[in-house]
Amino acid sequence: MIYTRILIFCLLSWLTFKLSAQQSLIPAVNYYQEIATAEKHYKNKGYAHALHAYEQALSTPSAKKGDYYNAACCASLVGDLDKANTYLNKSIELGYWDLKWMSNDADFANFRQDRRWEKNIQKLNTTLNTIEAKFKRIENIPRTDLIPYQENGLWGYLHRESKEILVPASFDKVGFAGDCLEIKYKNVLFSIDDQTKINLKYQDEPSNSHQQVFKVFNPPGVDSSGALKGFKVNEKGNVNMVSKDFDQGRGGPIVSPIKPLSIDGQSYIIARKQGKYGLVNQDGVTHPKIGFNYKSISLNNCYAGSEKCFLVENEASELSFVLSTGEVRLQNAMDSIFNDQFVKFKFAKVRKGQHEGLLDLTNLSWAIPLSEGLNILDLGFTHRDWYCSISSSSDVEQSKIVAFYFLVKNAKGQVYYMDKSQTVFLPKS
Repeated sequence: MIYTRILIFCLLSWLTFKLSAQQSLIPAVNYYQEIATAEKHYKNKGYAHALHAYEQALSTPSAKKGDYYNAACCASLVGDLDKANTYLNKSIELGYWDLKWMSNDADFANFRQDRRWEKNIQKLNTTLNTIEAKFKRIENIPRTDLIPYQENGLWGYLHRESKEILVPASFDKVGFAGDCLEIKYKNVLFSIDDQTKINLKYQDEPSNSHQQVFKVFNPPGVDSSGALKGFKVNEKGNVNMVSKDFDQGRGGPIVSPIKPLSIDGQSYIIARKQGKYGLVNQDGVTHPKIGFNYKSISLNNCYAGSEKCFLVENEASELSFVLSTGEVRLQNAMDSIFNDQFVKFKFAKVRKGQHEGLLDLTNLSWAIPLSEGLNILDLGFTHRDWYCSISSSSDVEQSKIVAFYFLVKNAKGQVYYMDKSQTVFLPKS
């Protein structure tokens, strides 16, 4: 009896292995190939083949709301109204909300004769009307008075002065003021115009761009016996030769930036000499206020008057700002400084120990003082420009920015915006 059981077990194991092996030979669906095939068949009016290819694409994780919409179109064209209903319903659920296009799409001539067509349209209309109704209270409110707030992971708007809720927290993301407000809701990106009507957008959100303000490079080194004590500049204004008196890197002397800095009518570069950094002019003369005394030195993107501004690190690894006049600012005020998305808007996130703060680089003052347990997440601003993106890296003209707001998370895990006066924007209790 026991041998029979062993035999049955072995047989079942072999069959399981055989089936698994056969399944592994089934080719994986290539999403992009199926979409290309579907589009080709659709163009040639082979709608049944196009529908089959779209359905193959829908079986992959890459499927998008537009694919469901297109599958619904093909299903309507071949008269399969059950599938047309299923796929259109799914496309609306995923955020295909272009009601105007949908209502005039000739591909749905068949499906429009079905009672389920009107149900889908009514469902979408209800969704749009419900969203627009949430914005009715801001119709006569200046857009610069709208401040985003978060509640239970969703976003809405407060009034800047009263902290009263104007738009309840219902959305995945909301933007600051422009000619329109941009909103993200269930993977749908749309804007609200000044009549509080929805305008749909299907483009991806803009990506953050980081500007590099400083570059270390290694130009050819020239022996000082040839009378070159400092550096030479070519016709393009770039440093192209540097004395070998300075420390050598892999490609030559270690200097920066490529274009010399103009200070008091003279041209200077940052160089390294005997392991220390400082400023030197074209004749090889050290700057009278910023000599070779630093573990590191870099030209910083700060705007403290007309003077050049440098971030320096001493032998004790303490960071400070030094102006070209020799004036020291914020001495040992930070352990680290971050060149991230804030720098574009003349702010810099810094840390000292367990404390985090934000510097205003226009005057080297604190926009947010160093605070323990505070995490600075993002920056936003109200403005008077055509741009309405929810991204803070937009192309808004700096002169049209009205006020900056900083998204922070405190030690309790609360997420909210605050301004430079430390006003916290949470709903009025």
